[in-house]
Amino acid sequence: MKHHLFAAAIVAFAATFASAIESGAPAPERFWLASKFDGRRAVIYFDTLRFGNSFPATAEALYPAAGFGIPSLLPEPYVARMQNRPGAVHFGIGDKYDIVVDGNLVRSATITKLVGWIGDEGVGNESYIGAIVNLDRPEIPLSQDWFVARRHIEIPPGPHTSMSPPHAQLLKEPVPFDIQTQIASIMKQRMRMMADPPVRAAAEKVAPAFTVQSFSLADGRIRYYVRCEWHVGKGFLFGAWLAPQPALHIVGVERRTASYGFETDLPNLLNVLDLGDGRTAIVLSSSGEDSEYLGLLEYHDGGWHKMHQLQAISAAE
Repeated sequence: MKHHLFAAAIVAFAATFASAIESGAPAPERFWLASKFDGRRAVIYFDTLRFGNSFPATAEALYPAAGFGIPSLLPEPYVARMQNRPGAVHFGIGDKYDIVVDGNLVRSATITKLVGWIGDEGVGNESYIGAIVNLDRPEIPLSQDWFVARRHIEIPPGPHTSMSPPHAQLLKEPVPFDIQTQIASIMKQRMRMMADPPVRAAAEKVAPAFTVQSFSLADGRIRYYVRCEWHVGKGFLFGAWLAPQPALHIVGVERRTASYGFETDLPNLLNVLDLGDGRTAIVLSSSGEDSEYLGLLEYHDGGWHKMHQLQAISAAE
């Protein structure tokens, strides 16, 4: 997987969405991963499919490469045919979407191009179909790489206040030194519980290397995501989610998933965004020995496998 672009498999409310349609209930709000294409454009892949031999030979690859890979421009009639499948997501040029780019900051955008990305279908992976959206206010460039997209919601005019209510966001301020010291102690205690005796004995003699990210939930509560490694033997490492109240403690643990190096051997927290209605979303990537995963998850305390998955892009060799 380290040597080529990984293919895609999108999972987004499928069972819930179908159940709502059958029961006549309102369909749940849909959210999609979005990736920066350049300062004024983003890529959204709405659906997964198999192109087979139908992908247009003349499809033009679009650069610069986006976070999802290199999309190719698709004609509108071709996309319309692909949308005739049962359960297909319908979208078209001129449709408006909202991009939640940083915490609860929302930017409106409009579809200007329809695109596809061919995955390695030969080994069972899926391909993408989606769009490039242009920001409606391009003079304010995108500064982040990963976002959440949703269908556009018109916000009625009303009174404005300078007070910012609590909302989910990835915090930019450094974590205070005293908190980092407490985290290091807690991670060392957990290492003693998790490591085999020989590894534990070796790890007791060295200081761990760790990174800490802090973020707020939609209600303003703080969480920390920590990745920690002891350089003993082949390396002993794990990740943890921590809450500061009533006392700093672990609320979820992440295990090693690969052996390529610290940056990819544990899940990587890429962004934290506010979905509204008290919901917090995280964008998270994870590597396996022969697989890649990129997920949009609704955050809840616990490891990421226990969180509600809104959309995922994943594949294996």
